[in-house]
Amino acid sequence: MKETARFKIYKHISSLLLVAFTLIPFGILMVTSLRSSEDLGRKGPISLPDAIVWSNYPKAWDLGNFSTYFKNSMICMAATVTFVLVLALLGAYVLSFHEFFGKQVLISVIMLGVLIPFTQIMIPLFHTLKGMNLLNTLWAIILPQTAMQIPFSVFLMRGFMRDLPKSVIESARLDGANEVQTLFYIVTPLVRPALVALLIFTAVSSWNNFMLPTVMIQKDALRTVPVGLNYFKDQHFTNFPMMCAAANIIIVPILLVYLTFQQKMIQGMTVGSLKG
Repeated sequence: MKETARFKIYKHISSLLLVAFTLIPFGILMVTSLRSSEDLGRKGPISLPDAIVWSNYPKAWDLGNFSTYFKNSMICMAATVTFVLVLALLGAYVLSFHEFFGKQVLISVIMLGVLIPFTQIMIPLFHTLKGMNLLNTLWAIILPQTAMQIPFSVFLMRGFMRDLPKSVIESARLDGANEVQTLFYIVTPLVRPALVALLIFTAVSSWNNFMLPTVMIQKDALRTVPVGLNYFKDQHFTNFPMMCAAANIIIVPILLVYLTFQQKMIQGMTVGSLKG
C-alpha cells in the first residue's frame, strides 16, 4: 500500500511538471503579445506587463495580411481533408474486403510511402508540378499534401476495417447493397472514430505545413499562414510583442480544434494502430 501511494504521488508530481513545462512557453507567448516593445525591453520577458496592449492583435492581423493567408490555409485544409478521407475510405475498403492478384505487393508499396520524407521527393516534385503548370497555385499544395497523407490514412482505416465482422458486410451484399452502398452506409458509420482521428490529424498537418508552401508558392496572395508568419517575422523582427500576437493568431484556431477532439483523435489512432 505504501509503494502504491508513493507511486501515485510521483505520478501526480510528474504530470504537474509536464503540464508546467508545456504551458509555460504558451504563457510567456501570450503575456508578451499583450505588452509594448518598450515595456518588454525595460522589464524583460519574465515579468508582468505594466499595461495590456490589445492593439497588437489587430495591427498584426492588418500588417501581416493574415486574412488572405487564413483563406488560403482554409481552402487547402478543407480540400486536403476531403480528398484524404474519401481516398482513404475507398482504398482501405478494397484492401480489407476484396481479394485480388498482387494485393500484398500493393499494400507493401503503399506502406513504403510512410517512410519517404518530403526532402527526398522535393526536387522531383517541384519539376513535376512545374511541368504541369501548377506552381504558384493552391493545387501545388493540395495535391502533394493529399498524396503524402494517403499511406498513413489507408493504414489507419484498414486497421479499423479489418476488425469489422465479415458477417455484416456479407449480409449487406446478400440484401442487394452494392459496393458503394456497403461502404458509405454500412462500413463508414462503424469506423467513425478512425474518421474523426484522421480528419483532425490531416487538418492539423495541413494547417501547420511550412516546407511545401514555401517551395511551391512564391506569390504573396497565395501564401498560407505558416509561410505568412515567417515573412511577417522577417519584416517586424524588432517588434517582439507583435510577432507573438501574430503567432497566437495562427495557433488559436487549430489549437481549439485539437483540444476539442484530442480524445477522439488519440483513441482512434491508438486503436487503429493496434488493430493494424
